[in-house]
Amino acid sequence: MGIKTKVEIMGKLVEGEEIEFEPIKEDWNIYKLKDDTTIKIKTVVSKVIRTNERHPTRNDPIYSVSSQNVVEAEVPEKLKLEK
Repeated sequence: MGIKTKVEIMGKLVEGEEIEFEPIKEDWNIYKLKDDTTIKIKTVVSKVIRTNERHPTRNDPIYSVSSQNVVEAEVPEKLKLEK
């Protein structure tokens, strides 16, 4: 049984339960910019809450997810400032 909590869903405070999870795969999204910089972004989930609310047409539980974006940039030498 997870920790009972409340979260805001669509402007409404609803009850929910924090659900334990295990990451299976956390991939990077990679983007090449026109200036030859490569940006890598990965979303890392820190908390998942299953609310008591239901999707109106599918009747699935609605989840609230807390996450953080991790960003890395590979910048070409021509864009780096001299020291």
